[in-house]
Amino acid sequence: MALKEFKTKRTQLWQYLNTSIDKFLRAVGLRTTKDMVGGPTSSPLANLYELKNKSYTVGNTEYKTYCFQSWIALTGSNVYVQDLGLINVSQGFMLITNQSTNIAADDTAGVGGFTNGAIANTGTLVEDNATSNAAQAALAYINQDNTLTGVDDNYLYLIVSNSALTTLDAEAYVTIEFVVEKAAKVEFIQF
Repeated sequence: MALKEFKTKRTQLWQYLNTSIDKFLRAVGLRTTKDMVGGPTSSPLANLYELKNKSYTVGNTEYKTYCFQSWIALTGSNVYVQDLGLINVSQGFMLITNQSTNIAADDTAGVGGFTNGAIANTGTLVEDNATSNAAQAALAYINQDNTLTGVDDNYLYLIVSNSALTTLDAEAYVTIEFVVEKAAKVEFIQF
């Protein structure tokens, strides 16, 4: 009986401590849960938020940091130029400081399970949908284009292709950190 009561009290204490620690980590910005939402027409699931505890000063210019995240299923084609959306910066440039995109692909007929790897241009593994074997993409990279409608409009694209495959299949998890001038307003527009 005493052992059963001890286990119950231990579980209650553990739940209390976990809840308290979670609240504290969220309050100081070290743990977050961000909703991923889709655009009105074609954009993949995405979000954009400011990293409140991460800023830089270079020379006399102060910069604040933002994080863009997206989750995309790439299936049914062998060439993707997937728009991720548009990030408008009211002044100065959007400077990407960290880009970590992971590609996950089914490899059940090959090594087994899933291949997971950072986007690495020709080294990125995707699934050959005809065989369920992992194959290398011919191209895989993130493109930031600010030449279409002005330097304040930063169109983001994920490019993945392998024309030798009938279709490729993979999921892409995009995380991009970038800095803008502290006074700049930042807006994310999904298509």
